[in-house]
Amino acid sequence: MRAASRFRAHRSAYTVVAATALANGVTSVGIPLLLASAGLDSVQIAAFFIFNAAVAVLLNTVALRAITRRQYPPQALRLTTALSALGIAIIAFNPTEPALLYTGGALMLLTTMTLPQIMGRTSRQAPPADRDAIVIDLRQILVAGYISGLLFLSLASLGGPLALLAGAAFTAVGAVASWSPRLAQTLEPEPTRPVASHRGAGSVAIAALVLAIGLVGTMKAVDALRGIYLPVYIVESGLPASLAAALFAATAIVELAVLPLLAIVTARIGPARCLAFVAASGTVAFLVPLLTPGVPGLVASQVIYAVFAAGFQGVGLVLLSRVASRDAGLGAGLYVAVIQIGTVIGAVSPLAASTTQQGIFVAAIAMCGACVALSIALAAMRKPTEDEHG
Repeated sequence: MRAASRFRAHRSAYTVVAATALANGVTSVGIPLLLASAGLDSVQIAAFFIFNAAVAVLLNTVALRAITRRQYPPQALRLTTALSALGIAIIAFNPTEPALLYTGGALMLLTTMTLPQIMGRTSRQAPPADRDAIVIDLRQILVAGYISGLLFLSLASLGGPLALLAGAAFTAVGAVASWSPRLAQTLEPEPTRPVASHRGAGSVAIAALVLAIGLVGTMKAVDALRGIYLPVYIVESGLPASLAAALFAATAIVELAVLPLLAIVTARIGPARCLAFVAASGTVAFLVPLLTPGVPGLVASQVIYAVFAAGFQGVGLVLLSRVASRDAGLGAGLYVAVIQIGTVIGAVSPLAASTTQQGIFVAAIAMCGACVALSIALAAMRKPTEDEHG
């Protein structure tokens, strides 16, 4: 099925994801700025985001599994999107009240369950041959929506509570779209898959799952390291801080162009082999600034990095959906949980290099090398990562 046909068939689902992505673009910048302007220090802000990470892991491992067992009831999507909007609004007006701030954060994090529920539903309603393509579609929507949210925040010059209220409004649009007839359809349980008849097959499946989690988690650690420390490196190098925003925007734009190409590669060689190539591109991306210091090296680095960013997020989702009980929703939930852990690893990894200057590139190159090795090992386990949809 062509992309236009998929969009028409799943218009309401894609609308919910687009609205969520717009809200994420607004809140990702708006919340830290609001908390800082409200007088919270760095420790308090860090504690809030660590709490959010823990909530996201819990929601996408425990709560999502309960929703999956009930065949993704439409009421769950409606409730989680509505409560997410409420949570953002609570944060907007109560950044200095810990009880309300953390309550708002917990409700807001229900938005992390939106993509898994949408993926679980659309994969059940789509032909098996289209399921991986839908994952890539949704990833493109997330990127485009996130960029649009950032641009909206910048062009509208919103600050303080108004910025978060805009995010709550976008989330509310998603909540309204979740009431569409297409998303209200009752899903039939999927056929029970045969259980492996011998211990060896089960052990291979478990090993594949562990390797996939390690691979995607480490790739997210690389991405978090880049997101947190590249702006610091730019400023400490005497370059204008505005360069960081420009580089991040350029990477995101190139990422949108790269995603369809990676979808084609994934369909031909499988997600594990594709991610080996993606991880290698990350190694090159971080090697370039070491060999070519200055603005030209950074620009080239971030253009190449777009392959890594698009790959670990889009193809990583495909991979985890294949090894996590073959359920796209559970795979997406596992992905959300894994990237929270990866974010923490990425934040602390440069400490081993004792500097945020050249050390961040060395740390990133080492982790990308580990990702190449994990991808190759996973690709050798053909059965757990083959496309069994058909």
